[in-house]
Amino acid sequence: MSTLTISSNQEAHSSGLFSSVTAFFKRIGNAYELSEAARKEAYLSEAADLYDLEYRIRQMDRETVQSAAWMKGY
Repeated sequence: MSTLTISSNQEAHSSGLFSSVTAFFKRIGNAYELSEAARKEAYLSEAADLYDLEYRIRQMDRETVQSAAWMKGY
């Protein structure tokens, strides 16, 4: 009967690798959120008047609801 042992050095290395990968994806997510917010802000700032601004806001809200429903499977 054989047993598999992992030294604490190997555990620390795999734990460090996992935290590095996690940090990488968090940075990508944060960058995406910032760029998405900047895109939305730029789109809203192009509104010609208050009516156009309200229309754009409603349009963005509808897109958000549609994407949320898609993720839920509706």
